[in-house]
Amino acid sequence: MSSTLLARTRLMVIVLAAVGLLAGVFAAAAFTGRGERFTAEATLAMLPGPEVPLDQASNFWEVLNRGQATRSAAIVLGNDRWLDAAASTAGVPKSELTLAAGALPDTTLITVTMQANSANVADVALESVLTSSSDVAATVSGPFKLESITSPDGGAQSMSPDRMQMFGALGIAGLSIGAGAGLLVSRAARGRSARRTDDASQSESGPIASTEDIDLGYQARHAEPAPVETQLR
Repeated sequence: MSSTLLARTRLMVIVLAAVGLLAGVFAAAAFTGRGERFTAEATLAMLPGPEVPLDQASNFWEVLNRGQATRSAAIVLGNDRWLDAAASTAGVPKSELTLAAGALPDTTLITVTMQANSANVADVALESVLTSSSDVAATVSGPFKLESITSPDGGAQSMSPDRMQMFGALGIAGLSIGAGAGLLVSRAARGRSARRTDDASQSESGPIASTEDIDLGYQARHAEPAPVETQLR
């Protein structure tokens, strides 16, 4: 009986662990099966323009350090109006591209990012945006210029997690959850089996006398006989 129950327990744990593993693999496939996105990024520095006299450069640096000029330039660089030319240059629909720009706090640096469905498209589209917008952004901000610190140049990165890591992590998680569920179910099954065995043993041995019945029987056996009254004739 115990060996049969142990075999069933092992089988249940194995089955549920396998189900959990498959569920984790399917979940990983669903996550990684979505359209992969790539991000290209460039960093620009805003500097005083060449027309600024050297003896006044410190004043313009003070203006730059306040951040208003770089924030204004970032707004211009991140405007979606540059996406029409970028999409035409990259040969993709405009809806495939996502443009963003922002000024880094306490610096004169601006980051510009472009998202697309391939690394090459993201790089080409971002280069198009920088070419079209840099002069306009610098002019709007005042007597400043924008210089490239880092450019895309084929450096677009995938935004999706690594496929093997995703499959491994979710597969192991599903395996662990399935095995844990199998152990819980098998433990509950063993508990029910043990209770049924105890009930069967009690029914075969008959009812067990209660403590009250035992006490009454003891008193009956040791009771003193009642005195017999003698009648005088």
